[in-house]
Amino acid sequence: MLMLGTEIYFYKLEANNRIMHSEFEIDRDTFNDLEVFSERAGNDSLFRSFKNTRTSGARDLLFQMMNLPLSDINELIDRRDAIKYFYDHPIDLEITHNQIDLIEHYLCYNKRLLRDNPADALFDHYSNLIHSSSHYYIITAGVKNIIQVMKVLSALMLSIKNDKNAPRLIRNACDARLLNDKSWIKVLGSNKKISCFQINRFDRLFRMTKLQEAKELLKFIYELDIYETLAGFARRKKWTFPYYHASGSEINLTGLFHPAISEPVLNSFAAGPGKELVLITGSNMSGKSSFLKSLGLSVYLAHIGFPVPARRMETSVFSGLITTINLPDVINDGLSHYYSEVKRIKHTALKILEGKKLFVIFDELFRGTNPKDAFDASLLIIKAL
Repeated sequence: MLMLGTEIYFYKLEANNRIMHSEFEIDRDTFNDLEVFSERAGNDSLFRSFKNTRTSGARDLLFQMMNLPLSDINELIDRRDAIKYFYDHPIDLEITHNQIDLIEHYLCYNKRLLRDNPADALFDHYSNLIHSSSHYYIITAGVKNIIQVMKVLSALMLSIKNDKNAPRLIRNACDARLLNDKSWIKVLGSNKKISCFQINRFDRLFRMTKLQEAKELLKFIYELDIYETLAGFARRKKWTFPYYHASGSEINLTGLFHPAISEPVLNSFAAGPGKELVLITGSNMSGKSSFLKSLGLSVYLAHIGFPVPARRMETSVFSGLITTINLPDVINDGLSHYYSEVKRIKHTALKILEGKKLFVIFDELFRGTNPKDAFDASLLIIKAL
């Protein structure tokens, strides 16, 4: 689907700065056009709008997710449904940033393990009472916070596991982690007041026997943190969740808007078989570029399984996204804006011949040359496409 003068295409572009994951391709110029990570003209980036998570680990994981769009419909549906579950069932994780910081530090702490026997446990405990030890404090704080967090997670997982409407992604995670592991069950059965004997025993469990599993639990907390954050954002901003078609090349949006505009005009858009080439025209400052950016953002967000700035969205799953909205001059390489556009169109045309499903947006082609040459070149491009 192509927008010329303003245009859109469903094909696949290859570029030197491409990013690939699950066969989805996107490049840095597209990220910059849509302001996913960068900030232009004082506007916040999309990532900055989303990153109000409880934990720094969740922010890091969110960054990874947003860098790696997907083209597998099952992965997209699983992630969307996980976020939507938190949207429909507001859940407070009751886990603090400080708790997770302590746990992260503790699990990476590579000093000696405490010995798991009563005599050494008593010796470590009373030695710390006489001469306070940072080593013993780190271990004690880490153990106690892991147990507290595990109990919160266990209660949440149990409620999700018993909910037949809970999404598959979270239900499977509940089955695989806490609820079916005998070692974790023993930890969860411990009293509120942890004895010095348990501190020594659990230290060896957490930092040696079950270290990898403990780190996996942390990652699961990061995932839940992201789902909770995105669900809250979508609820406040009145964003919606995309619906996916397993086949074809079509897209249908109602109530589409750009998130950076405080009082946006809502638009609708539809394209598909028989309408793969779309031309949008209008006077200066009529909102064409804002519309194209909001369209590109929605396609991108749908391919990371996130909510989108629209009232409703149905879309096929594409294999890539490329935009040409704010294409820069490449002075160091001796490339003018005009020549950069020509190269980008050539790459697009070559990929069209491969028959891949790429969604492409061109905003006002050949703006780097005079109006007559731009018109003639645009007309040739339209005819060829």
